[in-house]
Amino acid sequence: MLEKAGIVALQMPKLDVMELWNGRRGLACVFRYQASGNCAGQKAKITWRSNWHLKLEPRVRQAWEAVAVQRDHREGKFNVVEDPVILYFGKDKIRSHGDAIHHLQLVNEVIRPVSLWQIRYESQFLILDD
Repeated sequence: MLEKAGIVALQMPKLDVMELWNGRRGLACVFRYQASGNCAGQKAKITWRSNWHLKLEPRVRQAWEAVAVQRDHREGKFNVVEDPVILYFGKDKIRSHGDAIHHLQLVNEVIRPVSLWQIRYESQFLILDD
């Protein structure tokens, strides 16, 4: 999926940020591409923020390097940042997709704040079987 997202991003020459995220009970992750913004000396950046580690496969790196070349007109270099902060929250802190959204700190708002609060509040009272 991450490779195909890079291929699709090639058709978006004005792309500044793309976030692919997922969240459910016990799991939360976001793959974020951020263009350099054409600032001198700044590279595009890929961030993986999750409660598990991910090693980007070579074909995924190649797809996103092509995006960086097209977008930034450079050699296609980008920084990869693995942000393990969410690892410290543990799987028990992610009770729903609402908790995932909260802990992932997405760049763009994907839900209204009051709706996010309601999802997180109600998930406290769910009795879930393991």
